[in-house]
Amino acid sequence: MALQLTVATYPARWCWRCWRQALRRAVLDGDLETALRLWDHDLAGVAVPDRAALQFRLKRQHFIELVRAGQTKDAIAFAREALSADAATAFPEAYAEFRRAFALVAFAPQGPTSLFADEW
Repeated sequence: MALQLTVATYPARWCWRCWRQALRRAVLDGDLETALRLWDHDLAGVAVPDRAALQFRLKRQHFIELVRAGQTKDAIAFAREALSADAATAFPEAYAEFRRAFALVAFAPQGPTSLFADEW
C-alpha cells in the first residue's frame, strides 16, 4: 500500500525519526514520487546526514524505476532536469553512478549475465 501524502497529511513539524520512517516506507513500497516529495518537505532545520548523497540516490532510483516501467522519454526528461545537476556535485562517485544508471536506457536486460543485471 503506497503512502498517500498531501499537504493536509504532512505533520506541522516532522521529527527526524518520523520523516525517516515515512521516507523508508515510501522507498520500500516503490513509491519514489512520494519519497521525493517527502525529501523536499521542510524538516524545520533538522540536519540530514549525507543529504546530497541521499538526494542523488533517491533521484537515481526514481530514474531506474522509470526505465524499468518502459517510460524512457520520461526517464530522460527527469535525468535532464533533476538528476544530472546532482550527479556533478553530490559526492565524488555520483557521476559514475549516474553514467551506470543512464546506460540502462541503451542496454535492455539480457539475463543474469548482462553487464547491468544488478541494475534491472
